[in-house]
Amino acid sequence: MQKTLDKEEIYTSFNKLVNMTPAQLEKWLKTEESKAVGWDSGDGESIGHKSGEKIIRILEKKKTDLTEGDFEHMQKVVGYI
Repeated sequence: MQKTLDKEEIYTSFNKLVNMTPAQLEKWLKTEESKAVGWDSGDGESIGHKSGEKIIRILEKKKTDLTEGDFEHMQKVVGYI
């Protein structure tokens, strides 16, 4: 069972573990290699690829602008890493 972290722990862990800038991640997501891996979400795009797009949006936000949904996704990412 995954431990539930508070928002500060999630924010700190996410920013420590996600070691690519939004530009680097966006560049990677445009590669054929990134599109060829992962579980298909049913619409032809992998779950991980969609997650990468969410991560870019999160990284581009100020901490004060993060939503509950952002924190939920950040915790999910931290759990996978």
